[in-house]
Amino acid sequence: MLSIARDKVGMFDPVEWGRAGVLHEIAGPAEVEWWNHWPTWQVISPGRSGTRWLADVLVAASASGVVHATRPTLASVGFMLDQQMINADEAWGAYLSSRLVVLQRCYEKRKALIDLDCKNSPLAGALLARNRNSRCVVMLRSPTDFIRSGLARGYFRSKSPFEWGHLTSVGYDSMFVSNTSLSVNQQALMIAFFWNRTAQLAQELKLTYPERVHIIRVNDMFSSPDYLADALGGAGITISRESVLELNDFYKPKNGTKATPSSATSEIAWTEVLQCAMDGLDSDFVERIGLVERNKNQ
Repeated sequence: MLSIARDKVGMFDPVEWGRAGVLHEIAGPAEVEWWNHWPTWQVISPGRSGTRWLADVLVAASASGVVHATRPTLASVGFMLDQQMINADEAWGAYLSSRLVVLQRCYEKRKALIDLDCKNSPLAGALLARNRNSRCVVMLRSPTDFIRSGLARGYFRSKSPFEWGHLTSVGYDSMFVSNTSLSVNQQALMIAFFWNRTAQLAQELKLTYPERVHIIRVNDMFSSPDYLADALGGAGITISRESVLELNDFYKPKNGTKATPSSATSEIAWTEVLQCAMDGLDSDFVERIGLVERNKNQ
């Protein structure tokens, strides 16, 4: 049985390279500006949804170039785009400034790029519009679990939305600083809004680019090697199915956070918070992401 283990990335190489051998070689695009056409997959997720775990799977079972939390981060760029402080053209320029070195490494090795940095999510629309060979994978954890994780990690109370790319309503007063004055219920509402904003973006892009935006159900991903192999193949990602089925790290999510004590969340109005999280999402999309949210005090 294979175990998922991260290779040590060279100091000057930001990419983790898939170890599944040469599954196929990508032909170089005919256009001079190849970076606008290189095969690229971008995750759409607010985070805390298994992206680090999936990156390790892809390193073990694909031949692609994989990045997860590669600097320079696009967190602030994504935040500004969502706040309408910059336009899509400016966001695309910032994306290339951040990712061109990574794309160059993939181009040299003739490997597709799979970018699992969730902070890039707001730029997914610009990527899909400008790179016809790009695709996206949607990874949305249960909002209740995401909210609890965000509370434990201090989202908005100890982390600046602008710096961390945690999306807020347009014009939020404390966008550049953390806000320690938030009550637990206010903090939960802001985390719910962040989850919802990302989910609405994913829903919109799935409708606009139905053949290029693919959904991976997070709960099924962790529990079923067969599901994951089918989902990755359906997203157009070339993998060794045998390598996925041989992995023994299923049921073992990584990069976890200690649960928030129930006493700390007793003041949360869960009905209101979850309504905020689910606002504007249609039933078909909710079903596709594998989410049937329990509408009760968690």
